[in-house]
Amino acid sequence: MKYKHNLILFFLLISFGQCFFYSCSVKKHLGPTEYLITSNDVILNDAEDNIKEKGIVKYELSKLIQQKVNSKFLRVFRPEVKWYYTTEPVDLDKINSEKWSQRVSEKFHRMFRNRFTEAPVLYDTLRMRSTERQMQNYLHNRGYFDAKVSSEEEINEKSKKARISYIVEPGKAYRIDTIVYETNDQELLSEIPRLSKDSYFKKDELIDLNVYNQDVARITDSLRNDGYAYFFPSYVSILESDSTGAKHRLKVLSKIKKPVEEEVHQKYYIGKINIYPNYSSRDFEASTIDTLIEGLHYLTKDGDIGIKPKEIRKNVFIYTGTLFQQDLIKKTNTQLGALGVYKFINVIQKKSATLENHIDFDIYLSKAKKQSINFQADINNSQRTLERNTAISSFLGTEANVTYRNRNTFRGAENISFTLEGGLEFNLANNDTLINSIDVLGRFDILLPEFIDIPGTFKLLSLIKFGKFSLLNPEFYKEFKEKSKPIGSISYNLFNLRNFYKSQEFEGSWGYEFRRSAREQYR
Repeated sequence: MKYKHNLILFFLLISFGQCFFYSCSVKKHLGPTEYLITSNDVILNDAEDNIKEKGIVKYELSKLIQQKVNSKFLRVFRPEVKWYYTTEPVDLDKINSEKWSQRVSEKFHRMFRNRFTEAPVLYDTLRMRSTERQMQNYLHNRGYFDAKVSSEEEINEKSKKARISYIVEPGKAYRIDTIVYETNDQELLSEIPRLSKDSYFKKDELIDLNVYNQDVARITDSLRNDGYAYFFPSYVSILESDSTGAKHRLKVLSKIKKPVEEEVHQKYYIGKINIYPNYSSRDFEASTIDTLIEGLHYLTKDGDIGIKPKEIRKNVFIYTGTLFQQDLIKKTNTQLGALGVYKFINVIQKKSATLENHIDFDIYLSKAKKQSINFQADINNSQRTLERNTAISSFLGTEANVTYRNRNTFRGAENISFTLEGGLEFNLANNDTLINSIDVLGRFDILLPEFIDIPGTFKLLSLIKFGKFSLLNPEFYKEFKEKSKPIGSISYNLFNLRNFYKSQEFEGSWGYEFRRSAREQYR
């Protein structure tokens, strides 16, 4: 036991010695007015309990501190700072030593300094004041307009260390009393009631700049989906508020400004829609043949569109003469990409040169490679004991597979693939039966471009209701029909373990892939 205590004491002494060593080694490199920051504290003085989620607010404020404390190894040492002072910077472009070993050494030195050293975080009054202002702005943006932030520093001349405390006094939050939307644009006056109805601002809630930014995005999207193609967030003025007379109650004003170059914001309609189905920058100028099909102008160099026009028309959701809607343009871009036929899709809009208040569209479709063949092979070795045999046998396994894929089989964006796999296992210890097993697989897969309800299952589910509750949500069903893709597969597998058993398997499947959003996918 005594030996054990002595060992623990020894390691503690070593630890304290290392701590002292690192501390002293950094200290001697600091100038007369330089101090290493060792801690940053956020002190929230909220005796009146104005802030409910204090932990979250303190965390958000701590992220605004501009001078983060240097990292510690084992929460005690700062070797990266010491190594920063004990290594010299190396310019890789100036390494011109004739000796190979010297060049390698200098490159290693440079790598070590870049990856394993850390510049010291030194006390800086200007950056401390800047942090105070950022913290105060953060609280103002959350509705705490009376918030004040100050700081206190504790300097230790002997150890050359500094501790900083940020004292936050949030004060009472200001809340919304009334919300007013207004504009001096005569064209948008009729839109104000609709825009006001779906406001993110709610009575009695905090005046939060994040909510304001969400509301600006809502207004912009709403107007761009109602024909105002050139309405941008900058046309919504910065958040304004007036006192209502009641303490800490404000009237929120959201003003929509006039456009810069025109008297009022204009509604736009869809003009000419040009499709470049075989776009390539090399022969773009040769795309002069204009073929009009179902309102779409196909510009090609030889008249070959490459895919059935009806498949493109199904996935282009804008029509000449209809009102401009931003969501339909995004939907067009997404659905054309989902066909799997095109490598790049670029939708360009421009004001029509012939029709007033109309926007023409150029849709560039760069095709992916239509056909491909992939081949893979594998070889492996194993040792194991066979049934009713105590001797260990050595086996050599081989496998190969080839897959043919066609992304536009019947010129309707049908994606099919054929896969053939074959494998043989050889028993190297048995001269009589060299081949131990045979494995053969053939599979056919098909991915169709549009929804097919077989045999009407989803339609039936959408019709079944229990009071107001539908077994399949109508909105979900609508999206499912628009975005899902049917997947079919048929396969045959033959496996023969010689002198033991033989099996044959047939398998067929039918399903759907449905990507509703970036985070929500069904299969």
